[in-house]
Amino acid sequence: GEDAVINTTVLPTDTNDVVVWASDDESIATVYKGKIRAKGIGKTTIKAISQSGSVSKDITVNVSANDNSTIANIDIEKDNYDFAVGEYAYIDVNILGENENDFLTFKSSDENIVSVSSIGKILAVSKGFATVTVTASSGITKVIKVTVGDVKVKDYIDLALNVLYNDSQVKYFGNEVGESVRITGEGQYTLSFDIDKDLSSAGQKANVTALKNLTAIYIKDLAVTNAEDMKSPLTTCKIKYDKVLVDGNEMTITKTDEKEAINASGIFDTGDPINGYDGCAIDGVSVSSNTCNFKDYPKAKKIEVTFTLSDLKFIEPKADDTVFAESITTSKKDVVISEVGAEQEISVSVLPKNVNSKVSFVSSDISIVDVLNNSVMVDPETGIATVKIKAIKEGNTTVLAYIDNLTPVIFNVTTGKVISKIDGDADGDGVLSVDDASLILQYVLKKENVDSSCYDVDKNKFIDSRDSAMVLVKALETK
Repeated sequence: GEDAVINTTVLPTDTNDVVVWASDDESIATVYKGKIRAKGIGKTTIKAISQSGSVSKDITVNVSANDNSTIANIDIEKDNYDFAVGEYAYIDVNILGENENDFLTFKSSDENIVSVSSIGKILAVSKGFATVTVTASSGITKVIKVTVGDVKVKDYIDLALNVLYNDSQVKYFGNEVGESVRITGEGQYTLSFDIDKDLSSAGQKANVTALKNLTAIYIKDLAVTNAEDMKSPLTTCKIKYDKVLVDGNEMTITKTDEKEAINASGIFDTGDPINGYDGCAIDGVSVSSNTCNFKDYPKAKKIEVTFTLSDLKFIEPKADDTVFAESITTSKKDVVISEVGAEQEISVSVLPKNVNSKVSFVSSDISIVDVLNNSVMVDPETGIATVKIKAIKEGNTTVLAYIDNLTPVIFNVTTGKVISKIDGDADGDGVLSVDDASLILQYVLKKENVDSSCYDVDKNKFIDSRDSAMVLVKALETK
């Protein structure tokens, strides 16, 4: 939420070149005329570039969690989505403890599979698995798992008659849609549009009363018209007009041959029988300035189109060769990073090794621990996925590793301390040993700012388990 202004000096002073600003990641920081605005927690680069391209400067921007943020919890209505390619949803999220400077950011672990907008719109881009992380300005996070499958293959198509107006008299240029008919195979069908039954509220408001001043009347896939699908579920389909009635009066069909109904975009869209640009398939239509009217029926209210479909072929479902993860494990769930600012690797093992999905690592509180590269592929030779995590400040949090729809692996991470949940188990291996004693001694010496050289009893220039043991013996002798 904070701002910063970058002051620039351009040389020579009499140049007419200008500075152009850009951010590598606008989900973290945006820039406008040198004013940088922190948008989300993370690290990015702001670029100042001369418009001519002759010179540029990079500015590293680190955005940390807001210590004054009062967000204590992120509540989402749904944390798991199953989509087909092209489907989308908006994240329904609530936050507790919000103040005016608080904010949420959304980030996908793999934009090639799932994209997410700044307002939380999730869009399925391609087949696979990804996570969307919701992050509050306080640093706490919530994870949404998203699985994307192939486009759902239909064995039917809903067709409807569309009426596109170009009526400057009533200032209406909308598209109207009649009642649809479900098509499951070849045969003869009839579609209609009736002003009295099918006119939309927008058309009624514009005082549309007749089928006049039209750009086109055409048959189209209803799901595409309604933006539910991007393409029709057919590879090919031929159409032939059999009868066209206007207010019950049969019109003369001038284009009697069958034609392909699937256009170049893969959409069932006939473009006629009425078209002010490409020509009509019936007689009795006047066309002026690409606007169509029925010559003998200027107040027509209803049109019916009967047609025959042939050579109709639905898209066949593709064979699914995706390899899904069957297990995800780790040999070490308790992790200790003793110094703030230090980094450490964490790993998971995935079976089978040749899975398609990436592993997504997410910190539950990135004000304490940040994941430096949160989405990584599984090594097909070892079955291992590894990332680095970084201690941001002292505390305790978790890092979760997700893949497909499996239960995530949870790493318990302690930063800035050497003593983990098991008292004295400094290295977090679940066993008290001389290694723990060595780590504890190092930590105490550093914490108390003590010269450690005097504790190097065996003079090997390193505080190790032998030194800690010898110090303990000396202390016992003293006692």
